[in-house]
Amino acid sequence: MKRYAGWLMALLISGGALMQATVAENLLATPAETDIPKPPKPTPYELPTWFKQSFLDLSEDAKEAAAAGKHVLVFFHLDNCPYCDKMLKDNFEPETQKTYIQKHFDVVELNVLGSREVAFSKDVSLTEKELATQLEIKYTPTILFLDGDNKVVTRLNGYQANRDFNRIMEFVQTKAYAKGNLDDYLKANPVKTN
Repeated sequence: MKRYAGWLMALLISGGALMQATVAENLLATPAETDIPKPPKPTPYELPTWFKQSFLDLSEDAKEAAAAGKHVLVFFHLDNCPYCDKMLKDNFEPETQKTYIQKHFDVVELNVLGSREVAFSKDVSLTEKELATQLEIKYTPTILFLDGDNKVVTRLNGYQANRDFNRIMEFVQTKAYAKGNLDDYLKANPVKTN
């Protein structure tokens, strides 16, 4: 019996050492380069020339847009942001998209690190960077939709796929925000598939 107990003890000790070595090897092993997702490359891009040439008085922009039956779409971006580039290419460049946006929205661009002075309201005037901080803009692009009273009616953080962006613009354009929230609207109006 003692013989089996000694043999069992040796097996447990060697198994434990083997297990510890395997864990240590796994902790020290460097993952293959293909296992680590690469961040997107910085991408220079140009903003569409049809974006509104604003004096950066957003309350005035909101009034003008409302008088024309539109909303303001504030496009917060960052130079060389690959997601901003993709958002612009996917959602602002296609002709049907561009036509729809121009018909229903005045687009004002703001750079999250910019130094231009922005009058957000009659009481708040800050640089683009300060305004982005005040509004807690943490992702680029971030889009704010403003109504005629210069109130944020919808906020989008980060890149949005074309079909989602279209549904969100429809939510704002039809003023569905006055009847309920965006999540409820999207559930009640699912993506149409062929």
